[in-house]
Amino acid sequence: MQRYMKILGASQPFFLNPNYNLEDLCKDLQTNRAYASRFVNKELGTSLPQLLRSLRLAYAERLTHNFPNMSITDIARSSGFNNLTSYRRAYVEKYGCTPSEGKKNQ
Repeated sequence: MQRYMKILGASQPFFLNPNYNLEDLCKDLQTNRAYASRFVNKELGTSLPQLLRSLRLAYAERLTHNFPNMSITDIARSSGFNNLTSYRRAYVEKYGCTPSEGKKNQ
């Protein structure tokens, strides 16, 4: 378990790679697809896409707080989202408003 937590807390966060997928997780954990998927589902209680989205949104929130003048597009890109649409969709789903509205309310 310790080696897995090391990967999840790596100095270069894996979730910032917009193309990160199960194959990458397998390489990072040095295991097969079945175990990597089971690890995320059972140990972390989520799916890999949901985990990535959650980590990226949390990172985007830190960027928004720490760099209030940073553009929404730059926040999305820096947080590992493939594009602004993906970021907006995830943000609205979680917070019920757009990133721009959330930034104004901060």
